[in-house]
Amino acid sequence: NIHTIDRRNAMKLKEMRMEKSMTQEQLSKKSGISVRTVQAYECGLRRIDGATLETLCRLSIALDCRIRDIIEGESVIQLFDVVKK
Repeated sequence: NIHTIDRRNAMKLKEMRMEKSMTQEQLSKKSGISVRTVQAYECGLRRIDGATLETLCRLSIALDCRIRDIIEGESVIQLFDVVKK
């Protein structure tokens, strides 16, 4: 179910941020993504799997993880299919 994946992705981003003992503001500053966008991803108001590759790269670098650690499901497959082309 797409909504279940969206919720899991939102929760994963928040959990990963908290594991790094970062606030939303710190993640925003480190990634160059606005605080409102980080909040929207974590609350599920915006779908993180709909983010640009640049945004996902910024988040993964800021959180010291892989993109596929942040998003799951068909979105990862579609994302990497786009990159291959």
